[in-house]
Amino acid sequence: MDGDREELGIVGALRVGREGPGFERVFRALAFVYHGWATFTRKERTFEERDGALRAIPFDKFGLFFVRTWGWVFGFYELALKELLDQGPDIDASGLVTFSPQMGEVVGRHGRGAGRYNGREAPTYLLEIIYDLQENRVMLYFDVRPPTNAPGNPTHPDTTVRPAVEIADAQLFLTGFTAREIVILKDLQNAVRHLNGSQIRALGTHENLDKTLADINWEFNHLVPLLETTGEDLGSQRCCYGNATKLAVYASEAFRKSRGNRDDYETALELLEREVQDPLLKDLIGRRQARAADIWDSRQIKEIAPLAAELWAVARYVQCVAYFRNNPHERDKQSAMEARHFRHQWDESTADLAGCSLGALPPSRVPDAFDGVGGEIRPEVRSRLVDLLTGLRARIPGGPVYA
Repeated sequence: MDGDREELGIVGALRVGREGPGFERVFRALAFVYHGWATFTRKERTFEERDGALRAIPFDKFGLFFVRTWGWVFGFYELALKELLDQGPDIDASGLVTFSPQMGEVVGRHGRGAGRYNGREAPTYLLEIIYDLQENRVMLYFDVRPPTNAPGNPTHPDTTVRPAVEIADAQLFLTGFTAREIVILKDLQNAVRHLNGSQIRALGTHENLDKTLADINWEFNHLVPLLETTGEDLGSQRCCYGNATKLAVYASEAFRKSRGNRDDYETALELLEREVQDPLLKDLIGRRQARAADIWDSRQIKEIAPLAAELWAVARYVQCVAYFRNNPHERDKQSAMEARHFRHQWDESTADLAGCSLGALPPSRVPDAFDGVGGEIRPEVRSRLVDLLTGLRARIPGGPVYA
């Protein structure tokens, strides 16, 4: 049966009923909690997500937080459930949690996310599962919409996720759940609805110090070849915009995880602990989600956070140089929206570079980085940027990532 299920895949297995009720209940439970968040945010004037939708990355972290938390709760009841099931078919499980999260943590492009992995094939991520179920009309709890420039790609950062069902009656929607499961889901829904997208992203990203360090080292390991190839492109006067953009993305994640997520994580955890009322849920979150100080005030994070900040500043600056090299007509007056974005990023990155201890700084004005109107990057600027990239590459430490 297990072999048949793997051959069918999740959609096929659900269609013929081989995944059992547990898998469907996980998605119904997640949909219930997410619907509560989306409904609340439509009314919350302080949130950016006024349309009741999250983009792909925050939603993935929402799902990871749910899967992680439900796993803790199920783990608490698992032995009691097994003992009860051993007594025979006529049992009262109303006081128990009866299904596991059916998914676990799997490693994606920028660290952990919720999904399934059988140890042989590539992992299947939460949004891929939901989108596959949606497109095959098997389970329609979510409305996943990839952007027009990436059709069929549910994991694209600009994909949006909204609830696909309106829940007028919670008890009716949660038919088949035990009384205990309903209490926990309602409590969790009430708590997470107070979090904005950035707080959800931070809470889902971080759990403890060890995992945060592994996440940062994961980004560092991807930064090493990008620092090298971007430096080679610059030194050879080749277009480096593609590599520089990838460099900026990974540097951004390293910075977020080593420093930038702290305030959002701390606020999210405080809100959760204030809003959660169920004693077991409150205890599990309190014990399993590390305090912000335990992560970001640690010696290990303090040692690598300055390097991550410097990588972030240099990567953003190099990306801007690469953009304006390719678009010389936008160097003096930025008429296009994209050009104005990069001019703003240029100003931010030069300010960030001024706060780093990196020695001589590259030009703070866009035209000063180039040889006249329409000219190439000045040799001294090119040389300085290559030196910065090489120096940062040499300072990236090796460290444990994922097994």
